[in-house]
Amino acid sequence: MLEGHYDGEVWGLATHPKEYQYITCGGDKIIRLWDMESKKMIGCSKAFECDIRALDWEKNGQFIVVGDVKANIYIYILK
Repeated sequence: MLEGHYDGEVWGLATHPKEYQYITCGGDKIIRLWDMESKKMIGCSKAFECDIRALDWEKNGQFIVVGDVKANIYIYILK
C-alpha cells in the first residue's frame, strides 16, 4: 500500500483513529494522506523544512503531531 509515497524511504505511518485513512512521511519532507479503500492519496502537506521521521494522529483525528530529523515537533491541524 505504500508504493508510491515517493522514490525514497518512508519513515512514518499512522492510521486514523476513526476513519479508514492513514498518513505517511519520509525523506521528501511531505505528509501524505491516503484512503485505505481506494488505495489512493487524497491529500498532502506543503514541504517541511527538514526530513520528517515520525508522526501520529491525535486521538480524535483532528490534528497530527510531526517530528523531524532535527528533533523539532510540529502540530499539523487538518482542515
